[in-house]
Amino acid sequence: MEKSIYKYILRHTKKDQVYLVLLTLASMPLVYYSLEIPKLIINKAIGGGAGLFEVFGYEITQVQYLLLLSFLFLGLVIINGGMKYIINVYRGVLGERMLRRFRYTLYNRILRFPLPHFKNVSASEIIPMVTAETEPLGGFIGDSVALPVMQGGLLVTYLSFIFVQDFYLGLAAIALYPPQVYLIPRLQHKVNQLSKTRVQKVRKLADRIGESVTGIADIHANDTGHFERADISRRLGGIFGVRNEIYRRKFFIKFLNNFLAQLTPFFFYSIGGYLVLTNELSLGALVAVLAAYKDIAPPWKELLKFYQITEDIRVKYSQIIEQFAPDGMLDAKLLEAPAADATQPASPLTGAMRANRLSYAEDGVARVDAFSFEIDADRHTVILSRDGSAGDELTQLLARLLAPTAGSLSIGDADLNALPESVTGQRIGYCSATSRLFNASIGDNLYYGLKHQPQVGDGDNNGAGVDKNTAAARKTEVKESLASGNSTQNIDADWVDIGLSGAADADEFRRIVLDIIECVELDDELLTLALRTEEDIDIPERLAGEIVTLRGALTEQINHIESGALVEPLDPDQYIHNLTVEENLLFGTPKNRVPVADFLAVNPLVKRILDSSGLRRDLAEIGLELAGLMVELFSDVPDDSELFEQFSFIKADDLPDYRRILSAAGGVAAGDGGDDKTGDKTANIDALNPQQVARLSAVSFQLCPARHRLDLITPPVQAKVLAARKQLMDELGADNAQIRFFDRNRYNPGMSVQENLLFGRITYAKGHLQPRVTETIKNTLKSTGLDREIMLAGLNCPAGAAGSKLAPNAQQKLTLARALLKHPDILIVNNILSGLDGKSFARILDRVIARRAGRNLTWALNDPALAAKFQQALVVEKGKLAHNDSPQALAESLENM
Repeated sequence: MEKSIYKYILRHTKKDQVYLVLLTLASMPLVYYSLEIPKLIINKAIGGGAGLFEVFGYEITQVQYLLLLSFLFLGLVIINGGMKYIINVYRGVLGERMLRRFRYTLYNRILRFPLPHFKNVSASEIIPMVTAETEPLGGFIGDSVALPVMQGGLLVTYLSFIFVQDFYLGLAAIALYPPQVYLIPRLQHKVNQLSKTRVQKVRKLADRIGESVTGIADIHANDTGHFERADISRRLGGIFGVRNEIYRRKFFIKFLNNFLAQLTPFFFYSIGGYLVLTNELSLGALVAVLAAYKDIAPPWKELLKFYQITEDIRVKYSQIIEQFAPDGMLDAKLLEAPAADATQPASPLTGAMRANRLSYAEDGVARVDAFSFEIDADRHTVILSRDGSAGDELTQLLARLLAPTAGSLSIGDADLNALPESVTGQRIGYCSATSRLFNASIGDNLYYGLKHQPQVGDGDNNGAGVDKNTAAARKTEVKESLASGNSTQNIDADWVDIGLSGAADADEFRRIVLDIIECVELDDELLTLALRTEEDIDIPERLAGEIVTLRGALTEQINHIESGALVEPLDPDQYIHNLTVEENLLFGTPKNRVPVADFLAVNPLVKRILDSSGLRRDLAEIGLELAGLMVELFSDVPDDSELFEQFSFIKADDLPDYRRILSAAGGVAAGDGGDDKTGDKTANIDALNPQQVARLSAVSFQLCPARHRLDLITPPVQAKVLAARKQLMDELGADNAQIRFFDRNRYNPGMSVQENLLFGRITYAKGHLQPRVTETIKNTLKSTGLDREIMLAGLNCPAGAAGSKLAPNAQQKLTLARALLKHPDILIVNNILSGLDGKSFARILDRVIARRAGRNLTWALNDPALAAKFQQALVVEKGKLAHNDSPQALAESLENM
């Protein structure tokens, strides 16, 4: 990257900057004449006396001449404004394009960082540099040339006009510019140094806060909150001190500028007034000079401000590029596939992997010291460690994630470190216990190793084959990407190259995916997640029909788990005691995926039905009684108590609001007003405003008779809810755009797969039987063969941030499955699945070895007992290669020790 920001700007925007300069210069004559015309209006049209005026050979009256000049002035104002608008918009667009280019360049450089560099710099330092710290660069880049030309041009134009009117007034206008030009840069230099210090301190603060976030459990476990707060306080104090000094110097500069700027009018009023009194200068000329000087101040201030910003941006730019140029960066050419081969699969890697005195050192410590070995293309090799390191660096060297500091590593005749990522990324698979899952679906994470290029016909059609609006948007996107130097590949294209997995078509690909899921024993976790997730996982229509068909028989099986019905069916003619009031009323799921409570709160039809049926009033009365009970029970409970979450309908922060509602209602609530708790309810409800009534109704909506057992949802209230439900269903109809009503003969995408299978709710009294219910469902699905289809749909379940919705072992299974699905020529597995019990790990290991029969597999382990499953053993001890032979020879050597 260019060391100077102006070199970077001119390299990418030279033509645009020239266009802006020409456009700006073209506007200057118009600005000059917009100053000249007011002088003509005052001196001639108004002060020239009555008479006729000749314009282009035509004689016009004084009034006509005044109107002509006035409209001409108005026209110049409109044209000047229009040109400024065009220039400003162009500057803004240019700045944003360059900001987009700069951020894209920084991201590209992050991809080139050597792996060890991420041990020294955290994400909390890098992210602000790419986002927040680059933000000021966008505005500056658009202004970098055009703004000084525009403001300098205006300044020269105004000064030229003043000098034309009177030479001495011109000298007065520029008399104080030299002191400002001399003083301001020197004062600004210190401010720039302080700004640099502030940026560095803020980065360190961000890094420290990031450590606190990731280590929050340890902070609580060790009661180090006071220590951490003291550290943050000191860092914030340091930033405050620097900021304080910046403000003092910055506003002194502003004070000095303002003081010097106000001295010049003194010269105009005194010298100019004297010249008018001595008839050496016309009053119109003095007025025009004063107007011109009034217009001089903004461009001069803008130029000074621009200088200050320029110096600040220089500091920011130099700091950023320093951070994005670490030693040992990956060659940019290795990140890109040759243009001719970009859409073609990489050629297979054939031949043995050979290491010749392979070495790697980090922080002066030799981690891999002069290793020499050979691994055949069809051999299964285990890497063991006697000191617990398990060869982390060695596996990363084999996967080309680290670059050796000495020696060489080759595959066949090819130097591994000279191969582009388009080859190594497709033909070498790697996974470890620290492999990352992304905040996407499970399927996206599983297929991640197949997403190298958009598939032919998807990435380069720029919208062909889609509707006109989408095609036009795609063309605009490509155009702007090109202008900003960004990637033009279509992220919405199909990126999954199923051919890399060895599949000939989509059906075979699905079979391979399911086989690999079962190979790593991820099937049970995936099926459970697919059954329980509340997200719409896009169940195919045929599978949805099969699920609906299973409902009756499955419910019957589940109800036989224990005497008495386990599942309360969703009967449209019955009040469902295991659903809340709001769920009973809606009896379905909103199609826009908003929460039921939010949908009921804003839907006008629901509001009308609640009001016309009197149900809103009933629910408000119940809510009033319930609020009184909650206030009484929880008034002395600490705000952070778990009791609020488990038993209260009201959050701790909302208790004061409900106390005020109870007070407005006369204080009648559970436990108040004597034995008669109903006599004054009507009067109490009428005393409340609509917002308070709505809040009370919202509390009642959460009541579930089977769970809460408060006997507040009485049979008459249930009957009203059923009547309101029927009216809602009748008015909307079965097929409507708002609600998917529960229907025994239809699959409901708003419910989980398990809820669709049960078509009911497990009773709260028997909730402890939930695991047995799930197991029965799984067995039924397996017996019908639907489990594999539901697992495939379960790939649409979100994995969560860093795979947080999966258990740690399931996360590692998924990363192993991802590496297997790529069907690489070389597969390197680094100490993965160590959290599993020995039998489970051995089963998965056996399956992977069988699947990789005849293909390379290199696995780093800590358990020498498993070495017999491999054909070759490499033993790492204190950075040295202690053993390179067969597992049998290793076993004999261990016996003799």
